[in-house]
Amino acid sequence: MYKIKKNSIKYLIISLLVLFLITSFMIFFVETKIRTFRFNELKINESRLISLENSFLFNDLNTIVADLNYLQYEFENPGADTDRFEKIAEDWVNFSSQQGIFSHIQFIDINGDEKIRINLGESGGYIVPEGELQNKKESDYFIRAIGLGDGGIYISRLDLSKENGKVIEPYMPVMHFSKPAYDTNGKFEGIIVLCYLADNILQDFRNIALDSEGEIVLLDPESYWVSSTNKNQEYGFMFEGREGNTFSKEYAEEWAAVLKKDGQIVTSKGLFTFQSLDTLKKITTGAKDVSGQTINPDSGKLYMVSLVPRDGSQKSLFTDKIFSLVIDILKKSKLYFLLSFFGSALIAVLIYINRMDYNKIHFYSLYDTMTKVYNRRAGIEKLNKFFPIDERRSSPFSICFIDINGLKVVNDILGHKEGDELILEVVNIIKSTVRESDFIIRMGGDEFLIVFTGIDADGAESVWLRIKSNFEEVNLKEDRPYLISVSHGMACYSNEKKLPLNDLMKIADEKMYGEKRIITRDWNALK
Repeated sequence: MYKIKKNSIKYLIISLLVLFLITSFMIFFVETKIRTFRFNELKINESRLISLENSFLFNDLNTIVADLNYLQYEFENPGADTDRFEKIAEDWVNFSSQQGIFSHIQFIDINGDEKIRINLGESGGYIVPEGELQNKKESDYFIRAIGLGDGGIYISRLDLSKENGKVIEPYMPVMHFSKPAYDTNGKFEGIIVLCYLADNILQDFRNIALDSEGEIVLLDPESYWVSSTNKNQEYGFMFEGREGNTFSKEYAEEWAAVLKKDGQIVTSKGLFTFQSLDTLKKITTGAKDVSGQTINPDSGKLYMVSLVPRDGSQKSLFTDKIFSLVIDILKKSKLYFLLSFFGSALIAVLIYINRMDYNKIHFYSLYDTMTKVYNRRAGIEKLNKFFPIDERRSSPFSICFIDINGLKVVNDILGHKEGDELILEVVNIIKSTVRESDFIIRMGGDEFLIVFTGIDADGAESVWLRIKSNFEEVNLKEDRPYLISVSHGMACYSNEKKLPLNDLMKIADEKMYGEKRIITRDWNALK
């Protein structure tokens, strides 16, 4: 019974572990699926925002190009007025006031001298006096645009407005749009320049970026930040000591992917979604410079990059690192795991109780209630398995029929409690003496059958002598009101004596009763 209870406890522990592992796996599976679904939604959302940013910036910059083309048309078709530049300047003043998005509008001749400059003031556009006009031949937007052919446009990098080589404060983000201009006879005269106040599109860019689960930044072709939540990162190329502060330095692998093609990647640093904006390439396809080369500079190119960091608010959605995922799910779902454990424990206990009931029923269907040895049905069934199906293959075994002497007298005089104690003592002594492979069957009342496996009658008799010796030792040491005395009869199955079970039991039974008659006769003689 102890073994059954021990096995049932083992079954309880195994049931608990299996149930807990199954429910834990289900929690992990469901949680991982939820996170994967949410991560896919995150990827879709960031891609949507980047596309929206790209579309918005392109439309805005394309509108500026249209304005530049309009000013070029006005320059080349000023009307019948005698003072051509004066008429153009007046028209441009009205244009500047209406638009309100250009820091200044310039016409620069082929020598780099400003001939017309319209500045934007608080009350609108105004003409800069001739005495204040400057030579701009050293400026990048002049140098890059002066060599363009008809149809060519130069868009500068997004930077901060400078005056006399110094950055103007408060900072004023600008982009220069330049294109060649011709007189009424088609002769090249210089370039028209629009200095766009880029803070307009940058603010809208930042507003759209607020819907990102991470951060959306705007980068120039050299990977400098021109829009970032960290203002100290912006326009590093314009400030001493910040020249190397680039996106590519911090995110080398990711920048290489950005330059390769538009897309989305997951790296050790997070989820990156990116698109490039090349307004110039789209609006000047096929245009040539004066040397006949196709125009495709990348100065005005911009890159929009969304970064959702692994250690940010969405870190739980990154499921590609198993160990980190397991730890995070354990932390965030500990209540579910606790409930799972208690639920598993409750079910395991119910299974254990059911198992114990089953084991008890099963045990008592096999074993004698009082002595815990095999009952007659189960014992005979087990014993029959020792008779080989193949007669050529068999091993010897012996059976010993025993009967407890004087049990009826003990029951009649001392009571059944003492009689039961006598039976238990006999069985316990036999159990402690026989081998583990041997077993005992209670045939009924005070009759038992001992099965000695793998040995013949002589070997079994040797074991029986040790059992008898143990009986005598108890009789000498313990002050019992009765003596332990057992009659026995031995029979053996072997290759030489292949007897059926009934015949074996009959032989053993007869030998046992023969011994019992002698013992009874001797007891009566003593009286």
